[in-house]
Amino acid sequence: MLGTHAHSSSLTGESGLGKSTFVNTLFGSPIFEPRVPKEPSEETATEVTIQVHSATVEEKGVKLKVNVLDAPGYGDFINNASSWKPVVAAIDERFDAFLEQERKVNRKNTVDNRIHACLYFIAPTGHAYVIVVGKY
Repeated sequence: MLGTHAHSSSLTGESGLGKSTFVNTLFGSPIFEPRVPKEPSEETATEVTIQVHSATVEEKGVKLKVNVLDAPGYGDFINNASSWKPVVAAIDERFDAFLEQERKVNRKNTVDNRIHACLYFIAPTGHAYVIVVGKY
């Protein structure tokens, strides 16, 4: 074995955009289990939560521990003004935890759980993002 490496990513976007499929295909491993559709009578979430999905992927003798932060409920509400706050808080918490470990004298057992990549999925609505420049 050549050792174990770690990679942490954050996936953000509305439900049904293919985030789980993307990650499962990218790493060739079922990191996200298939979701069971909810019954119409079930209560839906009223806030964004953070879930961490982990898996170990091995290729050519190299093990990669994959951690993916998922934000179920992001962008699924009528008012999404503060949907981003739990995502940013989770990223900040991981950075602060790593910084605290780096401040210690003995850093041999430092675990890097910082987010290495943030992916934001945008719904393909057919509308383009246009920059409007004009006089006001």
